[in-house]
Amino acid sequence: DNLISLPKQLTNSLGMTFHLVYPSLEGTGFMLYQAFSVGPEEQKFQAVLTRPFYLQTTPVTQKQWQSAMDNNPSHFKNMPEAPVEGVSWDDCQLLIHRLNLTQEARYRLPTEVEWEFACRAGSKTHYHFGNTPESLEEYAWYANNAKQTTHPVSQKKANDLGVFDIQGNVREWVQDVYDTLPEGEFINPRGSSSKNQRVVRGGSWNSSCLECRSDYRQGEATSQRIHDLGFRLVIEIT
Repeated sequence: DNLISLPKQLTNSLGMTFHLVYPSLEGTGFMLYQAFSVGPEEQKFQAVLTRPFYLQTTPVTQKQWQSAMDNNPSHFKNMPEAPVEGVSWDDCQLLIHRLNLTQEARYRLPTEVEWEFACRAGSKTHYHFGNTPESLEEYAWYANNAKQTTHPVSQKKANDLGVFDIQGNVREWVQDVYDTLPEGEFINPRGSSSKNQRVVRGGSWNSSCLECRSDYRQGEATSQRIHDLGFRLVIEIT
């Protein structure tokens, strides 16, 4: 009952807004958790999420990063509402550590499974809105319409969970180590922490239609800083 009464949205002191992602099917009076396939179909990786979480509705912006870290590493500067980019996975961990010191909430990067679950918003198609790449312009900044730069967040349509820019604008770091997805079904999977490449999800201003698909995954070294790579945060529910 306590989980069901959680607010659907939270906004923290930096102006970051988070939407509740509740991975159970509505309906019959008992809990039926959703199993779904993560990553490309040929990898046959099934995941079951049973824990709700709050996902930031946009990528972390330059303004939000500047407020917490007193610097702006972005290549596309002087756009406070655009996503911060040029941040490594290690840099993201420094921001998270600083935010967690405030004890306002428990922050981290999303796991790969959480990211894709929230991106899909119940869909099983190539994109959260369907299979037609022609519609991508309504939801994402990518190579065809971005003019080789980032853009302020929330200018395009959100998905059905109210999450913006998840298939374009900047690619996004997630928590997991980059590796071949294992075959089988796993409950609440979390990537290990033993390797130096981490998973990157979503498309960016520099991405093709294919690279914006919900199942598309890449890996980058944890120290890598790239002009089309940012992140969004999760608040853990404990």
